[in-house]
Amino acid sequence: MEQYLVGIGAIILGLIQIYVGVRTFKRFKQTASKSTSPFSAFGLWYGFGFGIIVILVGIATLTGNI
Repeated sequence: MEQYLVGIGAIILGLIQIYVGVRTFKRFKQTASKSTSPFSAFGLWYGFGFGIIVILVGIATLTGNI
């Protein structure tokens, strides 16, 4: 039972992370200028990557592979 809760929780957290990343990317596209730090883009990409990894871990937990 706990395995399913952890898996579903991880998938939900991953989806939230990707949603926040997309929302931030849209705002970043509109308000970015030359004075914007280039490291902001790296943070966005790492956020997307983290969201995908958390979703994959959630799926693996649901299927019993972890």
